[in-house]
Amino acid sequence: MNTFALLLREAWVEVRAGLRSGIPLLVFLGLTGYLLMSLTNADYVQKMGASDIARNAPSLIYLMSCGCMFFLFFAWAWVFAQPALRDRKAQLEEVLLALPLSLPALLWGRFIGAALVGGLLASALIVGFLVSPVLGWLGWVPAASIGAPVWSALAFAWVALLLPVSTGIGALYYLLALRSRGLAAPFALATVLMLLWMFAAVVLKGGHINPLLAASLDPSLFTFAQAQVETWSAAQKSQSLLALTPGFWLNRALWCVLPLLVLAVVLARTTRQGLMGRRSGAVLAEPPMLRSRDVQLPGPLTASRWTHALWHEARWQVRQLFARRIWWVALGLLLVMGVLSGFVHGVWHARGPMVPRADLTLPLLSSALFLVIAFIIAALVGLVCRRDDVEGLGAMLQATPAPTWLRLFGRTACVLLATLTLALVPGIASLLISAIAAPDSLAPGFVLVYQALVFAPPLLELAALTVLLHALIRRSGLAYATSMLLTFFLVLNHELGLVSYPAYAMGIPAHVALSQLAGWAPWLPYLGTLAGWKLAGCAVMVGVAALVLPRGPERRRFADVRQPLPLGVLALGALSLLGSGVALHHHLVE
Repeated sequence: MNTFALLLREAWVEVRAGLRSGIPLLVFLGLTGYLLMSLTNADYVQKMGASDIARNAPSLIYLMSCGCMFFLFFAWAWVFAQPALRDRKAQLEEVLLALPLSLPALLWGRFIGAALVGGLLASALIVGFLVSPVLGWLGWVPAASIGAPVWSALAFAWVALLLPVSTGIGALYYLLALRSRGLAAPFALATVLMLLWMFAAVVLKGGHINPLLAASLDPSLFTFAQAQVETWSAAQKSQSLLALTPGFWLNRALWCVLPLLVLAVVLARTTRQGLMGRRSGAVLAEPPMLRSRDVQLPGPLTASRWTHALWHEARWQVRQLFARRIWWVALGLLLVMGVLSGFVHGVWHARGPMVPRADLTLPLLSSALFLVIAFIIAALVGLVCRRDDVEGLGAMLQATPAPTWLRLFGRTACVLLATLTLALVPGIASLLISAIAAPDSLAPGFVLVYQALVFAPPLLELAALTVLLHALIRRSGLAYATSMLLTFFLVLNHELGLVSYPAYAMGIPAHVALSQLAGWAPWLPYLGTLAGWKLAGCAVMVGVAALVLPRGPERRRFADVRQPLPLGVLALGALSLLGSGVALHHHLVE
């Protein structure tokens, strides 16, 4: 087979595998539905500066195309990692690399196929704007508020904003997957991209520090688009294209041209031996056991102590996460972003310096970091829950006599501990800001109560919901995409205002008016009840996940009386949910 035919065949195989995964359909339905719901919300459209123009005007096309990349970052990470992982999961990597085929053509063909799938995912928003006239036909919005499709703006958004980012960042995902042979590295890059967006939007643009640097560093180009749209008149918002400034070209060179050049150089120097020698370092070895002279053979096994096994499983899972340097680097970057955000929007604000009291900095930092932390949790749950999904290893673990809930509860304990650690980051950042700028305003107790009752419960709720999704969905790719899309919906729910009743607003922190003068006394009963409601919901979701989790290829069993612990967790959660729900209704309604 000649080189060009091999390249085309591999690209077609990759496109077919991507389409069969179910992710494109999920992304199209999810993002299109989200876009249509956003356009029906007048308050949200007004926040986007579209109160006096059509709801499918070019300015909204640019802002929505760039703003929805937070979800696409993680979807692209999975798509571009599959070409490097699929053969390894099927244990065909050695066979494939031993074939007398052109290795560069093989690798380039797979990247091109993944890039086509990534470009298809990026077009979901364009399709959403094309079907937006349906809202007027159904009477959900005034018919005059939806104009004719602006084809030039739609083409510009896909060609200039979405497609280059998909291809360029996809090259980085592909390289990381080839090097690490795992999903952790691409997902880590997606997290870094979100942190870069936060730094560009919150620190650089919000602090009016350097617009050129903000436009260059933001991979989504949201800061670039927003900076232009904010200065446009209504006529410009309805018909203009974004100006291609030096910041735009520098951004495209940094996030599109440079990654492709790096990919070309790396693939040209890649050898079969290099690919064969790389394995994902997904598991850390346990410390060596000390030999003892007084060794006694174990007697007959009289009882199974699954609680001890659960403790060891949870400890092992926690060690796999917390012993890695990348975990602490991510926490450090989040902490730095939080401190910088607090100084830019508080202590160094142009309208005058603000004393960084905890009741002022905590809501600011929580709103700034919540989106990033939520996506980190969704990705982290997927990595922990799918760590054992290796061909052969999963079957060996399923063949053990351990109950199905044991590993699930161990992974859940690890995820919840990691979530609590992430939830402490805004509080620690607030304390650091106060310690640096105003040591007299330090209030550790105030910060701890806020993190425990306001910020942590919705994140724990989101983590438990993601665990349930991975238990319900067998296919890892579909589970990843569903969890990311659901996280995207839940986090942005407060902007759309679809659910206003606090008990039903999953994954959203409670809205409280803090004051150090009044303290927590007016809020403690309500916040304690709401936190109890969310934690009870977590118990219910984890219990359901343990009951529906299948053992290997067996069919699901929605109720198994031989699993007393999951049933106990489910019953306890349901009773707590009922009690806290009645108390919460009393606080909110009566």
